[in-house]
Amino acid sequence: MNKALNAGGPPSSEWTELFLDDPFCCMIGPVYGTKCANPGEPVKLGLWIERRHCSKLGICHGGVLLAFLDHSLGYVGSELLGLERGGPTISISASFLEPAHEGDWLESSVQVEKSTRRMQFIRGSAMVGDRPVAQASAVYVRPQLREAP
Repeated sequence: MNKALNAGGPPSSEWTELFLDDPFCCMIGPVYGTKCANPGEPVKLGLWIERRHCSKLGICHGGVLLAFLDHSLGYVGSELLGLERGGPTISISASFLEPAHEGDWLESSVQVEKSTRRMQFIRGSAMVGDRPVAQASAVYVRPQLREAP
């Protein structure tokens, strides 16, 4: 998909801009998200790959892919578990499979592997169309939400 065809916004009206109060996401974004109609279906995150995201080789920098995956896994994992917010990343491991290029629409695919009282184990991929460009597995602190007074 070519960004020139979708300049300045999400690929369709089902996507909305997320993380407006997150300085880091604002720096790499805008990052968009969509929720599926049925509870339990995955939330998706998306990002247009721009020139500023690319290395001197002309491909999306691994740091951008890793940051996108970290935000996707943490945010989507918390949404799937019905948590109000996510917790900090304990560890993350990633593999870069194929290059993403300027103008590509990057979209997350996330699965919660396990959730305990204290931790979440989540994996996912960053996709361009049906082509995985990176994958990651991560462990997050599961936030302990305070009860209402």
